[in-house]
Amino acid sequence: MQNLIMSLIFLGIVGYLGTALYHRAVSTEDPPVPAIKTNKVEIVYTYPAYIEIKSVEGRVLPVTLLARNSRHIHFRRKDGKEFVYLIDSLAADTRALVRQYPNVGIQDTAAHLTQSSMTLNDVYLQELERTIRKIDRQIDDLVLQSSVSRSQTEKRTLQRMIEELQVEKADFQQKISERQ
Repeated sequence: MQNLIMSLIFLGIVGYLGTALYHRAVSTEDPPVPAIKTNKVEIVYTYPAYIEIKSVEGRVLPVTLLARNSRHIHFRRKDGKEFVYLIDSLAADTRALVRQYPNVGIQDTAAHLTQSSMTLNDVYLQELERTIRKIDRQIDDLVLQSSVSRSQTEKRTLQRMIEELQVEKADFQQKISERQ
């Protein structure tokens, strides 16, 4: 008799736990998230945003950020003109800031590019400038490697690589001066 009572209690507990687990598994509601108290202020990044953007060359421009996608930002200058600009052409800290804003896409990017008097020549010049910046970074890396190298052979090899990059950079700079 005692075994029968214990069996009924065991079956009751197993049935209750099974039902609770089943309801939890098929429930469409999210489980309540416990509130975490912090002293941090959460920053919400929304448009339009009044920020200062800094180009890789160091030029700083106060703008109203209107939108962004994965590669471009859309902004308005103080004079009211709107532009679409490559995110890769921004300084690292500005790129990090801009990427915190939601990627909402840019409506009619082609229209903005034509309105901002950006021609194919301008795009070509921007690409040349970007390539020159890349070469400058490579030269800086090679100079650093050369300064820590102990081998004279390695230093000469690095110096030759630096000279080749400088010649390539001069060619790109010449192309820019011819187009301007």
